[in-house]
Amino acid sequence: MAGDVKTGVLVTAVLAMAACGVPSTGLAVPSPRSCNAAVFDAGAPSARANAAFAFDVDRRVMVLFGGGTTNLLSGFDDTWTWDGQAWTEQHPVHKPWGTSYAAMAYDVIHHRMVLYEPEPGASTFPQTWTWDGSDWTRESPVHTPPTRAEAAMASDPSRGGVVLVGGTSSGDRSDVWAWNGADWTQVAPDGGPIFGAAHAVVVSPKGGSLLVIGNARTFRFDGAAWAPFGSGDLPSGKYHVGNVVYDTGVGFVRFGDHGETWTWLPDRDLKWRVMSPPCSPPTRWANAFRPAMAYDGWRGVVVLFGGQGRNDTWTFDGQTWSPAARGVIPTPSPSQPSPSTGWSQLPDLATGRLDHTATRLLDGRVLVVGGGLESETATQASAELFDPKTDRWSFAATMASPRQRHTATLLSDGRVLVVGGLGPGRGTAELYDPATDSWSSAGTLVQARANHQAVLLPDRTVLVLGGRQPGKPLSDAEIFEPKTRTWTAVGPMSVARDRPVAVLLRNGKVLVTGGVTTDVGGQLDAAVLFGNPLSSTELYDPVSKAWSPGAPMAIGRVGHAMVLLADGSVLVVGGTRDPAAADLYDAVHDTWATVGSVLPPRIAPAIGLLGDGRILVAGGLMEKYDPATVATTGYTPILLATADVFDPIGAVWAPAPPMREARWLASGTALFDGRVLVCGGGSPMAAGSHAAEAYPARP
Repeated sequence: MAGDVKTGVLVTAVLAMAACGVPSTGLAVPSPRSCNAAVFDAGAPSARANAAFAFDVDRRVMVLFGGGTTNLLSGFDDTWTWDGQAWTEQHPVHKPWGTSYAAMAYDVIHHRMVLYEPEPGASTFPQTWTWDGSDWTRESPVHTPPTRAEAAMASDPSRGGVVLVGGTSSGDRSDVWAWNGADWTQVAPDGGPIFGAAHAVVVSPKGGSLLVIGNARTFRFDGAAWAPFGSGDLPSGKYHVGNVVYDTGVGFVRFGDHGETWTWLPDRDLKWRVMSPPCSPPTRWANAFRPAMAYDGWRGVVVLFGGQGRNDTWTFDGQTWSPAARGVIPTPSPSQPSPSTGWSQLPDLATGRLDHTATRLLDGRVLVVGGGLESETATQASAELFDPKTDRWSFAATMASPRQRHTATLLSDGRVLVVGGLGPGRGTAELYDPATDSWSSAGTLVQARANHQAVLLPDRTVLVLGGRQPGKPLSDAEIFEPKTRTWTAVGPMSVARDRPVAVLLRNGKVLVTGGVTTDVGGQLDAAVLFGNPLSSTELYDPVSKAWSPGAPMAIGRVGHAMVLLADGSVLVVGGTRDPAAADLYDAVHDTWATVGSVLPPRIAPAIGLLGDGRILVAGGLMEKYDPATVATTGYTPILLATADVFDPIGAVWAPAPPMREARWLASGTALFDGRVLVCGGGSPMAAGSHAAEAYPARP
């Protein structure tokens, strides 16, 4: 976050919780229906409990190590991977000692799985191992956390690797340690809250806030002190805590010892909610014997394995559990409609990304380019192609420079011009040729920029305007000539605009709306609250190459969405911190009018024109804040999965079914078949999403 902006969102990878009782209050817990699944699977790891289990982000597989059949620290020393289809036993040259109750998480900075093993007996010491996808390496840190069983670990880019919290030795622990790829550093001493023998941790990559779900309470560590957090207390009752992981589309998911499934999404749910999935794994809990459970960030499912006397595998998609038959999960139809949603769940992007672009090509395919694995970090040069005829993704050639917050403009000859953006390509441009699947240089900009806009003009040149240099919103504008691949400056806008939105009108002029002149570090969530969003607009005339003021909107906007309607008017929606109606621009009379009902705030939604002329607006972000104290206490970003459809004929909004995954900064692309493709996006505090959905679902 920029400046002193604070946030309460906490999202990233989470480790499983283990068994520990809570006092009984006589709460009745529903018992979901079990589905048929063999107790023993010959293609899977042998039956075991208390195995270390985590998702390998780079290799897109689940990794399982160790576990055992007793309540001792000793156990198996085998390593297995799950690719969503089958289990594969790995045969490394080196391997850690056989262990149960170890902790494991993936280090996205050093691209290694990190395993912490407690000392198995007298005259031994805890060990740290890393897995590179083919072999284990025993690390030699100067410092190591004191021995403990059932610690919680999670990826923690803010501290340079992973974080380890709590566990038990002679008693419950609450100390915090960070691994930076070479050594452990103590972040917080023991003596904090009592988490119990089983707990889970989730980490904010920006700022390093920790959220720990313990036996009965949830606590937050802000880097200095622990404090109770929100309404995340586990429901009371006579049962063990269960396994808990974080699903980016659902929130926290808990699988309890009675076989029940609970969910809790902070800032949305007042308490844990029990689900009644049509299919659920059989009960498999016993005190001190837990199954392995972790979130598969590539396939978007929670994966559950084993437990006492079992080695079956299950996946949870947010609505129901599915058993793996003989190690294989049936592959769904690529356009399978989500139950009761009206959306088609499409195959995932190969790379989760936000701040990317998605451009419909002349042949109907969609080119997705660049973006970041996280906002402002891990900028990507990769590209992917979506074919709406098959609903499949394929790899496209890679750009010369990684980029996010760039623009991508379809040229009249079918090529795509990609301009600027964060990363080493801020001052350059590239051209993609879909006929040859190749990139070539499009020269150097007059003014390097990100957060800008680009519009194809009637004379087939491209106008690039506004945006930001570090510490400086821009008013500059320039023209790209595709024939000569040259850039020429034109007159600037009347005011600097970081994150404006622009569209070509039917009369050939370009309408530019909103943005911010105040520099807030380039962060969109901060710009909405503290950047004084602009209500002013400007018009560019490509004939005279001059700017003129346009009529102002009713309210200032940044992070808004804008689309040209069939009658030549322009709809603008979102980009406000408070509820607001949409604005409709009449290009003939240069006037604005509010249309439809007042809508909840929606920052950076996806927008697209449906085949019947209606407009879909989906996802985005809402900022929950106290106006009297926001400058000091900050705000809580709430991701949205909701969607609305605007009917221009009646000028009315109607709710549409929600997306499966809440996200902002996703791209919306109108397809030739009338659907709108929504892909990527994510959370302000976690990695970009792989998810792709289309609305409406095909019959």
